[in-house]
Amino acid sequence: MVRTKLGDRRFSVNLPVEVSIDGQVHKLQLTVGFDENRRARELFCASFKAGTGLNVLVMDTCVLTSKLLQHGYTAREIFETLADGPSLIGQLVRAAVLLEEGDPPVAIMERKGDAT
Repeated sequence: MVRTKLGDRRFSVNLPVEVSIDGQVHKLQLTVGFDENRRARELFCASFKAGTGLNVLVMDTCVLTSKLLQHGYTAREIFETLADGPSLIGQLVRAAVLLEEGDPPVAIMERKGDAT
């Protein structure tokens, strides 16, 4: 697959997302960037403590997910291949699925099956 180059200016949506990790709820600010066809193509996160393990995990999640999106995978395709749990990655990708499919999440649901 070849990477899709994104335009210099593109539509994006910012939303608060709560992710649960080992029983602790963490509040993040997620930005999902879209291409001209309203397909999610990049993720960015903020609002967590810099220099922590969570910071590194969230940043790597966004980079790797963005690369997959820019190489032709849809947010739903990525989401459906992830483990049930949901993991941190699954929770962030699920938000992109809901935005791409026109249903902005207020908070991330607990089960993958809720992203239908």
